[in-house]
Amino acid sequence: MYSVIKHTYELVEPESQTKTTGEWRHYTWIFPTIEQATSYAVSLVMSDKMLQANDYILSMAIESLVNHRFYQHGKESVAIGFVCDTPTDNFEDISYEKYLH
Repeated sequence: MYSVIKHTYELVEPESQTKTTGEWRHYTWIFPTIEQATSYAVSLVMSDKMLQANDYILSMAIESLVNHRFYQHGKESVAIGFVCDTPTDNFEDISYEKYLH
């Protein structure tokens, strides 16, 4: 099994016309074959309006996805990964709160 992972920043409805906020969203889609995952990942990149404006950058993005299974533009990214089994370790005892600000 393969997954396509998209990390993107989505704008939230502005509270006013002078303040716009957003949040990071992380989406994952599961596919049975690497070919299907690659096709979908390429379709995500091809739908990016900024990339559609420049054929050279669009071709580099598609080539990166096909050859390296990853593409990033700024902080936005699309990756193709392997779906792994859920770990059996107990992660409930891990304390990370002291690292949060």
